Amino acid sequence: MTVMHNLEMILSSNIPPTRDEATSVKGLLDGEATTLSALMEDIAHLQNRLHILRERYQDSHAKVQRYQAVLSPVRLLPPELVRKVFLLCTEDSATELMTPLSNTPPLSLAQICSGWREVALATPELWKNIAFRGDSTNGIANFKNLMQLWLSRCHTTPIALTLSLQSQTAIDNLLLDVVAPYSTSIETLELHLETALFAAFADFPPEAFPRLRCIRFYGTRVENNTSRGGLCLWDPVTAPFQFAPQLTDVFVSIPETKINLENLNLPWSQLSSLHLAETIVTSTAFLRILAAGSNLVSCSVRCVSENVTTSADSDIITLPFLTSLSLFMEAGNLAEVLRNISIPAIKTLSLRLVPHEVWYPDALIQLVSRSQCHLDRLSLSGLSVDREGFIALLNEMPTLQMLDVMFVSFLSDDVLDFMTPVSIYEIPVLPLLKVMKWREISLQCSSESIRQFIISRGWPVGEQVGRARPNVNRLERMIIKSTVGHFGSDWMKNLEEFRFRGLDLCYGVH
Repeated sequence: MTVMHNLEMILSSNIPPTRDEATSVKGLLDGEATTLSALMEDIAHLQNRLHILRERYQDSHAKVQRYQAVLSPVRLLPPELVRKVFLLCTEDSATELMTPLSNTPPLSLAQICSGWREVALATPELWKNIAFRGDSTNGIANFKNLMQLWLSRCHTTPIALTLSLQSQTAIDNLLLDVVAPYSTSIETLELHLETALFAAFADFPPEAFPRLRCIRFYGTRVENNTSRGGLCLWDPVTAPFQFAPQLTDVFVSIPETKINLENLNLPWSQLSSLHLAETIVTSTAFLRILAAGSNLVSCSVRCVSENVTTSADSDIITLPFLTSLSLFMEAGNLAEVLRNISIPAIKTLSLRLVPHEVWYPDALIQLVSRSQCHLDRLSLSGLSVDREGFIALLNEMPTLQMLDVMFVSFLSDDVLDFMTPVSIYEIPVLPLLKVMKWREISLQCSSESIRQFIISRGWPVGEQVGRARPNVNRLERMIIKSTVGHFGSDWMKNLEEFRFRGLDLCYGVH
């Protein structure tokens, strides 16, 4: 048996080698160690060579890029075409407000070279949509300087400006110092400020906003407001918005604060959109504004009552173009508002009553009948209505496609049974219904009633499959939520098949 054969046996077992075998293995080890050392030297030499070659490659690659740049067709483009390219680069964000950041347009474009910087600075359209956000960590002087520099680059191009400052930031005369010099170019103005700062608008000249189309004011809550009729945001006599010839869109949000709506002194007759989110106004003032705002298309408001009842022979306020109306009645008489308006073009109506109170839908039924409207979407929240009242309401709305009810306490099995026809040839109430959202504190219906309702709305089962109900839309979405309640196994048994078949169905605790 050879030494090498013995070596294979030794390497594959735990048997100790003999003296001769150990001597042979040591000789082999010395030889392999010499070979390994030589290989490591060769590798180190090659790695050093590779490092040198990579450095030469990078240097050569950089030179090639510089030479190619010299011959690039871009250098031959006239400034007018470069300007067009810049505008195309920012086209997707044409309506998005940009924060001044060096790595986003237009600042990023201006950092490429001096030629591009000149083109960018000479293209006011690149600078027209901007959002400034300041806080106490930013230097006030630098903040003002940045705003003034940026706005100056817009020249006469219409500007969309958003200005947001945290409440602890104090900037004296901010609106007069920064906004006023460029007010004639402002088309959209959005301000997030301390409410008291809005008073500065009284010092603007009457002709300050010839291009203004949209204003959005987000203020801060005013504590202990005792102003008669509500807080005045600015002097109604001198404020310039009444003279803004193109102003059509107004949004005011002063949380939990009652404001004097009429003293805003806006050009009510030309407004198409009026939204008073979180801001509180009186219902009588709101009705007077509606009388003046005959061109409104969209409106939302939060009202409180003054315990003033309008006379029975009051003129009905007709809003011929109003398609969307949202009323949040905190403690007032919702019926008082509904009885005094006519909305023939209405498509979306949202009514919310807080605190939760019993409500009789007679005024809404009369409104729908009087307006001869074709309502598409109805949302009801916090309104306790009896079964007969709700059924009468649904009968007046055959065109309804979306019904959203929350905390109404009147949806139960008998109401669902009324909405579910017995015969396939019977036309159900709300035949065009596509979406139903139902959110309650305590659920008062069974999964079986909901199953039968879904079946009658374009989801037949068993022998009814393939027999479409004529002139009835297929239900596309149904949401059922309850604050307290139990959705047991019967819900899955009765309803899951519709989800698998494609119905957007959601039920459970919320």
